[in-house]
Amino acid sequence: MKKKITADLVKKAQKLWGEGVVKIGEAWTNKDDFTLEAKKFIDKYYGYNEGDVLFKPTLASVEQFRDTVEKALLYFVPVAQLTACC
Repeated sequence: MKKKITADLVKKAQKLWGEGVVKIGEAWTNKDDFTLEAKKFIDKYYGYNEGDVLFKPTLASVEQFRDTVEKALLYFVPVAQLTACC
Protein backbone atom coordinates (compact mmCIF):
# COMPACT_ATOMS: atom_id res chain seq x y z
CA MET A 1 0.00 0.00 0.00
CA LYS A 2 1.34 3.42 -0.97
CA LYS A 3 1.63 6.15 1.62
CA LYS A 4 -0.90 8.95 1.17
CA ILE A 5 0.61 12.33 0.34
CA THR A 6 -0.71 14.88 2.81
CA ALA A 7 -0.33 18.64 3.09
CA ASP A 8 1.98 18.10 6.06
CA LEU A 9 4.26 15.82 4.03
CA VAL A 10 4.41 18.40 1.24
CA LYS A 11 5.26 21.18 3.72
CA LYS A 12 7.98 19.03 5.28
CA ALA A 13 9.45 18.24 1.86
CA GLN A 14 9.42 21.93 0.92
CA LYS A 15 11.17 22.84 4.17
CA LEU A 16 13.86 20.20 3.65
CA TRP A 17 14.32 21.28 0.02
CA GLY A 18 14.77 24.91 1.11
CA GLU A 19 17.27 23.89 3.78
CA GLY A 20 19.20 22.00 1.11
CA VAL A 21 19.43 25.09 -1.10
CA VAL A 22 20.65 27.12 1.88
CA LYS A 23 23.27 24.44 2.60
CA ILE A 24 24.65 24.83 -0.93
CA GLY A 25 24.86 28.60 -0.39
CA GLU A 26 26.56 28.15 2.97
CA ALA A 27 29.13 25.83 1.41
CA TRP A 28 29.82 28.50 -1.25
CA THR A 29 30.17 31.25 1.39
CA ASN A 30 32.45 29.12 3.56
CA LYS A 31 34.57 28.11 0.54
CA ASP A 32 33.64 24.47 1.13
CA ASP A 33 32.89 21.98 -1.65
CA PHE A 34 29.60 23.50 -2.79
CA THR A 35 29.67 21.44 -5.99
CA LEU A 36 29.56 18.26 -3.91
CA GLU A 37 26.72 19.73 -1.81
CA ALA A 38 24.80 20.55 -4.99
CA LYS A 39 25.33 17.03 -6.37
CA LYS A 40 24.11 15.46 -3.12
CA PHE A 41 21.11 17.81 -3.14
CA ILE A 42 20.19 16.88 -6.71
CA ASP A 43 20.57 13.17 -5.95
CA LYS A 44 18.34 13.48 -2.90
CA TYR A 45 15.56 15.69 -4.26
CA TYR A 46 15.35 15.17 -8.01
CA GLY A 47 15.49 11.38 -8.57
CA TYR A 48 17.54 11.27 -11.77
CA ASN A 49 18.72 7.80 -10.70
CA GLU A 50 15.09 6.60 -10.60
CA GLY A 51 13.97 7.56 -14.10
CA ASP A 52 13.35 10.46 -16.44
CA VAL A 53 13.31 13.92 -14.87
CA LEU A 54 12.30 17.19 -16.49
CA PHE A 55 13.65 19.80 -14.09
CA LYS A 56 12.62 23.28 -15.23
CA PRO A 57 14.46 26.04 -13.36
CA THR A 58 12.37 29.16 -12.91
CA LEU A 59 15.00 31.42 -14.49
CA ALA A 60 15.99 29.15 -17.39
CA SER A 61 16.23 30.98 -20.68
CA VAL A 62 18.23 29.08 -23.29
CA GLU A 63 17.64 25.50 -22.21
CA GLN A 64 14.37 25.27 -20.29
CA PHE A 65 14.47 21.65 -19.14
CA ARG A 66 17.40 19.96 -17.39
CA ASP A 67 17.08 16.26 -18.17
CA THR A 68 20.42 15.11 -16.70
CA VAL A 69 22.19 15.55 -13.38
CA GLU A 70 24.96 17.47 -15.13
CA LYS A 71 22.50 19.94 -16.66
CA ALA A 72 20.67 20.36 -13.35
CA LEU A 73 24.00 21.02 -11.65
CA LEU A 74 24.52 24.02 -13.94
CA TYR A 75 21.56 25.68 -12.24
CA PHE A 76 23.10 25.37 -8.78
CA VAL A 77 26.82 25.79 -9.53
CA PRO A 78 28.49 28.46 -11.71
CA VAL A 79 29.80 27.10 -15.03
CA ALA A 80 33.34 28.32 -14.31
CA GLN A 81 33.40 26.26 -11.11
CA LEU A 82 32.28 23.13 -12.96
CA THR A 83 34.99 23.60 -15.58
CA ALA A 84 37.57 23.94 -12.83
CA CYS A 85 36.46 20.91 -10.85
CA CYS A 86 34.91 18.34 -13.23
